[in-house]
Amino acid sequence: MGYAVLVAPPADLRRINPEAIIICPRMSPIFSIALQTVRGIVSEYGGMTSTTATVAREYGLPVVTGMKSAGQVISEGDLVRIDGARGIVQINHR
Repeated sequence: MGYAVLVAPPADLRRINPEAIIICPRMSPIFSIALQTVRGIVSEYGGMTSTTATVAREYGLPVVTGMKSAGQVISEGDLVRIDGARGIVQINHR
């Protein structure tokens, strides 16, 4: 569980903190610099074998991929719980 940080361009990674759940359209390799300090990832595109899923597994992070419109459904600062095994994202809006 953590707080949503919407990340579209890599410059948004400056706002990452130890309580963060990254919400992004898709992950790029540059995101790996922030993955040691986040609690999970939700991406709009991808699947079980996507770069996002693979990298999250390497870091031991929960991840849900393929959540269309995640950046519109989840707002910055929302409390988010991820169940990567079942593909469930629970959102507690602020």
